[in-house]
Amino acid sequence: MAQPGEGGGPTCSRIFSMADQRAFAGLSGDYNPMHVDPVAARRLLFGKVVVHGLHGLLWAMEACCARLAAPIALRSARVRFCGPIGVGDEVVAAIAFPKVGCVELTILAEEEVKTTAFLEFMPVTWKWSAAVKPREDFSTGEDCRELTFEQASTDRGRIPLVLNPLAWTRAFPNLAAGLPMLQAAQLLAITRLVGMHCPGRHSLLCDLEFCFTPASPVAPELAYAVASADGRTGKLVLHIESPGMVGMLRTFLRPRPAVQASMADVARRVRPDEFKECRALIIGGTRGLGETTAKLLAAGGASVRLTYHQGRADGERVAHEIAKAGGEAGVFHLDVTARPLDLRDSLAGWMPTHLFYFATPRIRRGRPGTFSPTLFNTFCQYYVEGFYETVAAVRALTARPLIIVYPSTVFLDDPKTDFGEYVAAKAAGERLGVHLQRILPGVSVHRPRLPRLKTDQVVGLLPVSAAEPIEGLLAMIRSLRVREGVRG
Repeated sequence: MAQPGEGGGPTCSRIFSMADQRAFAGLSGDYNPMHVDPVAARRLLFGKVVVHGLHGLLWAMEACCARLAAPIALRSARVRFCGPIGVGDEVVAAIAFPKVGCVELTILAEEEVKTTAFLEFMPVTWKWSAAVKPREDFSTGEDCRELTFEQASTDRGRIPLVLNPLAWTRAFPNLAAGLPMLQAAQLLAITRLVGMHCPGRHSLLCDLEFCFTPASPVAPELAYAVASADGRTGKLVLHIESPGMVGMLRTFLRPRPAVQASMADVARRVRPDEFKECRALIIGGTRGLGETTAKLLAAGGASVRLTYHQGRADGERVAHEIAKAGGEAGVFHLDVTARPLDLRDSLAGWMPTHLFYFATPRIRRGRPGTFSPTLFNTFCQYYVEGFYETVAAVRALTARPLIIVYPSTVFLDDPKTDFGEYVAAKAAGERLGVHLQRILPGVSVHRPRLPRLKTDQVVGLLPVSAAEPIEGLLAMIRSLRVREGVRG
């Protein structure tokens, strides 16, 4: 087998699954919703379940250790987490040995670098004196702290070093054969610290640096303290110390999901009978702009039906809030990318006069200076194909006049935008709306270009200028003259 320093190594690849996520959460104790809860994760910074950063690193280290001839221990590590690895993404790890005792790892997904690591190894020639407490896998019952920035900026504490040897060996057999158990427990404690303790529920691990010396006979714990905090960006730098290890973690306290206006707030802006003759089917009406649109219409007396793709609880929450305020709402599941699309059972004789189409994937940039057909096709599944199939499914049930609202974006008017794939798909959806209006009798398609409004889609580490949704959406609805468009 090779030793570090004897040339470069091959690449290896894999696809992380939700089963992998749950297994690693049980091993590490990091049950942050961003990593294990698809419904909660869709409202967080990346809009999807992302792989634990340490999980990706340990997988690449596992592949590296398969090429080493003898057991090794870590001497130091510098790791940067450049972007999220999504569950279901194909991940590639490139391994290089720049010199004796050193390894460079590069992890890529979606044609982008996600993680880089520079590791120094040393032979296991001395005794590791700090013991690690064995335990069974962690359970989902562990608390995930939800700290404010003020609480996080002064936080400190201790994380016990524990390890399930059997689960560790099953997950990483090459590492288990070479890496000291103490270092394994320390690496797992880092992800548990960031994801569950500090910053906790709304955390994001950016990079880490640490070095090792022979462990001293002290308590098997990972002590941490926030060394600096930046209120503008939510950046927190943590000092960590453990038997034979000192280091720094650079993390962020992620912004929390956007909260849409309540029915009480909405009702103050709408006349109780303003939309009373409207029956509105709102695709994607359980959060974001769809949620606010549903509340506005219901507050004005409309009968509304909301659809959700994953967030059943969100849909039931919105419908309950509308009903509690005296409105009328129903909710049902709909995946606009599924085929065939059949709404007969879901609508059960309730025929809409209006269709509001808010279905969307996570909106994200492509790579600068390029155009990604894959990303464009993902957007088109929602904005073009899904839009058409939804309209077709409704028209299969009724020939009555139908007003369709396809909210678009002012980004189409901005040639400087970085979202080329998104803009191209939205433009295609607009043109499809024009075509549908021409070929479908009784169908009127409106394509308002909305400004940037506050939703989960615009939440980022840095503040983004975005308007409150109520006024913009209310102006959009009123501009349709909904009462004049109804024909029985």
